[in-house]
Amino acid sequence: MYTVDHGKSCVAFSVQHLKISLVKGEFRGFSGSIMAGDNTSFESCTIEALIYTDSVDTKLSERDRHLKKLLFDTKDFPLMKFNSTKIEPLSDKNKFKVTGDFLIKSTTKEIELDCELLGRFGSRNLTLILTGEIDRSDWFLDFDTGKKDTLILNNDIFYVGDKINLSILISAVSNNDG
Repeated sequence: MYTVDHGKSCVAFSVQHLKISLVKGEFRGFSGSIMAGDNTSFESCTIEALIYTDSVDTKLSERDRHLKKLLFDTKDFPLMKFNSTKIEPLSDKNKFKVTGDFLIKSTTKEIELDCELLGRFGSRNLTLILTGEIDRSDWFLDFDTGKKDTLILNNDIFYVGDKINLSILISAVSNNDG
């Protein structure tokens, strides 16, 4: 088993704002593990992650308060969870497609993430770069304004886009001695 090294890892996102800019942020609170299946291939692993919704940080405290209260409802839903269900190798040696169940609030949806394995599977340290896109309306992440899934400003201009880009850096250390 590999445990995520929080000091070397990052759960980041970006989303379009007002159709003219991009807001970037991250979740500072997270934990996770990579369970080595048969210890011979990365494809046999399972990846599990917990992301603490109250740790969202966009470098603007007022926006973070709105996200925590209106979007994530962090009091009732303090965690997001990801559990991989399949890891498939791609034609490039260290690239994979990771499929898994992603729970946000009370909704679980299957997502696919592109994965690049840095280094060699089976070594003491393992580093992964996972990227992908989710549609926030799939998880009913709206601002409860009576408008369908988004806030709208004049002529269908969205305050916050529906597509959220994920960029996750996982640095993990093996718990096995030797």
